[in-house]
Amino acid sequence: MIKYTIILMNMLALYVVHLFFVADVNVKIDTPSQVKQGEEFTISIAINKGPISGVGHLVQTLPVGFGNATVVEAKGSEFKYLPEVIKFIWISLPAEQEFTVSYKVKVNTDAPTGNVTLAGKFSYVSANQKETFIIPDVSIIVSGAGVSKTEEEMIAKEKTEAEERARIKAANEK
Repeated sequence: MIKYTIILMNMLALYVVHLFFVADVNVKIDTPSQVKQGEEFTISIAINKGPISGVGHLVQTLPVGFGNATVVEAKGSEFKYLPEVIKFIWISLPAEQEFTVSYKVKVNTDAPTGNVTLAGKFSYVSANQKETFIIPDVSIIVSGAGVSKTEEEMIAKEKTEAEERARIKAANEK
């Protein structure tokens, strides 16, 4: 009986420690839902780290055709841009429990159109153990930068009509 009481007390103690000391990390990406080829836009990442301090590392893989990433807000981190990968690296995470980092990225004019996914992960140290939070994927629709086929046809027709009017006007003035 005493053995079971001791086991129960140990389990309760672990539960209480877990409630007070385990961090509840959450990361959310804020980005436009639709972008065009050739367009530059800002990606913001809100990090709620709770009481965690120390080393932190955020990595995002950019979709094919996204490039030229430049930092907007680093919150004390070192920003690194490698082809198709961005990194925010902290020697010491900010004191605030919740903070936001952001960067600008350009969609290349030859980027594939359609649905693309922005993914990533936030790693940190908690209780001397490396922990990783997988950031929920965000979908972005990439559309073409040019005008549609119908718009091209209308522009060509208007141009032809304007040239015809100018030709008729020139002929009447002679």
